[in-house]
Amino acid sequence: MVPISAFDSPASVVDLDIRRPPLSQKVLLPISKVNENLDEVLWSNPSAFLPHYNFDGVFCDSRLGLPGEDIEGYAQLFRTGVIEAADNYSFFEEEGASLIEGDVLDEGLIKAVQRYFRLLRDLGVEFPVFLLLSLVGVGDYQMLQRGIPQHYNSQLRPVDRDALLVPEVLVPSLEQDLHALQRHMRPLLDAVWNSVGVQSSPYYDESGNWK
Repeated sequence: MVPISAFDSPASVVDLDIRRPPLSQKVLLPISKVNENLDEVLWSNPSAFLPHYNFDGVFCDSRLGLPGEDIEGYAQLFRTGVIEAADNYSFFEEEGASLIEGDVLDEGLIKAVQRYFRLLRDLGVEFPVFLLLSLVGVGDYQMLQRGIPQHYNSQLRPVDRDALLVPEVLVPSLEQDLHALQRHMRPLLDAVWNSVGVQSSPYYDESGNWK
């Protein structure tokens, strides 16, 4: 997520105080954690997913502090209000096949962007905001067909390139309800589904709302 104000000269700087709201409220989470029920984790480990400072701004990753634990994803808030989130939550291997869970991918991105919009709004970041999406290392991945109508099955094919660099979309305001945000994000998600041979994400209804 790239606010247009990040291109100002000099660039505006957001409040990075992690002791006060909104950053103290665990709004900056990796995409994989936005899509989970965290109550049980936070009850047993209240310090989980607390943001911390790094050279670029404020950072939060998916680790719980366990020895040898791998990072599944992270979210980085830069001083200019740019948010970068990277995650592998919807990609997995099964019986020698590399798969993308299409419904999980769509839902996770929508929920995460909605949460990040709230964070930027509470930080007083100026709109509009560019949304950019890249899927990297996905050559020959197949889209998992969970819940997809039967007529999609014959159309699906493996991704034919290693990196899907989706053209950005511009969201004119941070004051977006969920349905409006879903409609803004549809071109990003449709482009991913185009890469496996179908016209659009099957998880949208005729009104452009994610279902």
